[in-house]
Amino acid sequence: MTPPLIFGGLIPDAEALVASGADPVFGPGGSRRADVVASAVDEAVSAAIRAGGDGSGHYPRPPYPETAAGELEARLRAQEDGLRGMCLSLHRRVSARGSGNGHRGWRCDESVLSRVARPGRSWSAFDLSWALAQFPSQGGWGPGFGYVAALHLPLLMAASLPSEALAPFAPALKAVDSFLREHGPFRMGVAELRTMRREVATLLGRLADESAHRWPFGINHDEDEFAPAARALLADRDPAVSALLDHCDELGEGRKPSAAWQRRGTDLLAAVPGSTEIVRELLVLFTGQREREITLAEGWTERRLLFDWSTTTLRGLVWLAASDPDEATTTLLAEVAKAAGRPYAKGGPGVPRVAKLATAAVAVLEARDAQGPALVRLRDAVRNKPLRARIDALVATAAQRAGLTFDSYLELAVPDHGLDTDRRLSVDLGEYAATITIDAVRDVRLEFSRAGKPLKTAPAAVRREHTDAVAALRAEVKAMRATLAAERRRVDDLFSAERTWTFDTWRSQLLAHPVTGVFAEGLLWRIGEHTVRPRASGTGAWQLEDLTHRVVTPHAGTPVRLWHPGSAPTEEVTAWRDRLIAEGVSQPLKQIFREVYPLTPAEEATRSYSNRFAGHILNYRQAAALLSGRGWDVKALGYWDDGYEGTAVKKLGAGTWQASFRYALVEQHDDVAQFCSTDQVRFGRRDGTAWRAADLAEVPRLVLSEALRDVDLAVGVASIATDPAWYDRGDGPLVTYWHTAVDAELSPSAEVRRDALTRLLPRTRLAGRAELTGRYLRVHGNLSSYRIHLGSGNVLVEPENSYLCIVPGAGQGPQVLLPFDDDRLLSLILSKAFLLLDDQGIDDPTILSQLPRRADTSV
Repeated sequence: MTPPLIFGGLIPDAEALVASGADPVFGPGGSRRADVVASAVDEAVSAAIRAGGDGSGHYPRPPYPETAAGELEARLRAQEDGLRGMCLSLHRRVSARGSGNGHRGWRCDESVLSRVARPGRSWSAFDLSWALAQFPSQGGWGPGFGYVAALHLPLLMAASLPSEALAPFAPALKAVDSFLREHGPFRMGVAELRTMRREVATLLGRLADESAHRWPFGINHDEDEFAPAARALLADRDPAVSALLDHCDELGEGRKPSAAWQRRGTDLLAAVPGSTEIVRELLVLFTGQREREITLAEGWTERRLLFDWSTTTLRGLVWLAASDPDEATTTLLAEVAKAAGRPYAKGGPGVPRVAKLATAAVAVLEARDAQGPALVRLRDAVRNKPLRARIDALVATAAQRAGLTFDSYLELAVPDHGLDTDRRLSVDLGEYAATITIDAVRDVRLEFSRAGKPLKTAPAAVRREHTDAVAALRAEVKAMRATLAAERRRVDDLFSAERTWTFDTWRSQLLAHPVTGVFAEGLLWRIGEHTVRPRASGTGAWQLEDLTHRVVTPHAGTPVRLWHPGSAPTEEVTAWRDRLIAEGVSQPLKQIFREVYPLTPAEEATRSYSNRFAGHILNYRQAAALLSGRGWDVKALGYWDDGYEGTAVKKLGAGTWQASFRYALVEQHDDVAQFCSTDQVRFGRRDGTAWRAADLAEVPRLVLSEALRDVDLAVGVASIATDPAWYDRGDGPLVTYWHTAVDAELSPSAEVRRDALTRLLPRTRLAGRAELTGRYLRVHGNLSSYRIHLGSGNVLVEPENSYLCIVPGAGQGPQVLLPFDDDRLLSLILSKAFLLLDDQGIDDPTILSQLPRRADTSV
């Protein structure tokens, strides 16, 4: 028989095993060949299985009768080699996919084999060689369907052999392990794959020396970064630690461990010296692990943080940590949940990196007095809806215990990272000093100095002598940036919340906070009857100035709320825009130039939904990233059941309202959703734990406006209309859409862009050579005049109105201080305008080939 492709000649020759006497059960002189034994009972096996059917002589339908296996064993027990032949016959039939008896027959054979092939029977090396040789070729049978069943009996046989008889099969067993590692993730369930690979690892462990297999199963692999790092950490520890980790490996797949598992865990923690510290160290080790891309079979790749064996070990460690009441352990469990629950860097926004581990950590936190900044950081990191709901419940419980509202608790729990009032954190490193600062552009910088003199980089002496301190400082910079990003989202969500503070509370929790204050100080606030802007006085204290530069001095209990242009008179909005442009102020969030979306007559007619942004074609992944970054839960699209349509949802108005935005798959390339079409936006009001559909007229105006603003952002940025390359893509519905959308009426976001340009143009060298005409910014260059669409950013060359493709980044104009920093398209329009103003100086060949020919200036 030709050996299967996965073994490639690695199976020991059966005849050679018999001749050498290596076959202790069925050796030379009397043993019958496996294929002969199997053939002798084939008909009896078929008859017994069919007898379990409906009497028609056909194979029974699932579920397969339990009695078939028992009757088959009873019938063949008295026959010479009958039970051996029964297993061998079924194995051969399963490996050949039922010998032509169809899928039902194959499934029936597999079911009976799993019942009759049990541990305890005697097998020979000859039998194992024969059974492995039945394993089908990848070429015809394929690398997946049913091969689990084709390995069931060979692994039982191998387990029954003594080590000396098993030794020749080590290369074949390694080939089985490689095959499972490559193809298993696509063909088997996680638990099934783990069980089978564990069986193979146990067999290989019997054949290795002591030092090679003393490690517990869960970390005895190199499939992720955690396992080898854990082995290095435990290399010099008490060998009794292995018993603790072996216990972790025995954790079941349920949401919580059994009572017996927990009792055994308690006993081991008491028996193993330093066990509590070891559990903590391993959990800390996990929180620092990085995800990596793994190449699997058939060209597939997978981003992986943990292999499933490591996941089981860590889940066990999390449950062992549940018995440690220390507050530091509570914080650590929140960090574990955050590291496991956050989405992959290049994955779906709602998919946790290690869902089972994150769920276990959250389950333990639910039984503890979890609170503080760690809980808030966990909430900010997790995007998975079920996990996020459980974390929100934890925050609500913590807030209730503290006698606070949910939102107030979130504010009080924002970490200050040890920053002083100047937003600086200084650390002495011998003769050097390190300083972390939140700078004027709201970024975090780590700088080193010596005797007060700044240094460009960390000195070699500092890196060498203060390695741990430098690593901790860089980790702190990363944590500060995460807090800044989370606070940016949280403060931006306040625009729909219409929340009110007393002046003292607002000043202490927002304005004076070293992180939240970065945003609070740059925004307008409504304090009592006055709209004010915080400004630093000469003494370092804050003073509040109104539109006329008059200082307002509120009382401690004066109500404060975030100013929104949708709640202010037009004259006030215009005046504040003029003032901040004149003073060169750039707000941390788009507020003064924030778009407002009042209810339209068309929406009053449809009543329950808005079609304002329906019918657009978007780059799906870009739109999903934009919406996810603004707090929407985005459903993934793809060619699978329930993957052709999706709905993104977001809670607004302090969680009392929910907006839903519908979209549908248009095209998928390389198994990744490429384009989607947009549909309705609907709203729901919270009704207990459910959401009740609401008409648009019922929705508070700021909730409506903020939801539609997010959708407009996704459409305005991710629409294929912003890509000029579509101009030359032939025919088709997507190209038709592009030609329609590229010159469309301006949306509210584009109208705000136009208003900002009205104020900005006179302050730049575009003044006198550019003007706003309807939907366009018209720029007069030296070679031609150009029109830049304010909604799409596409360029037309006059007088032919031919499209000019300018790839972003091909040319960058002078930097202009914008009154807000979250409108990428406004920056792009200005960049193109400055480039085209000096069109004679363009040297990019891709742009030059599209421009009118220059006049020949040679003499």
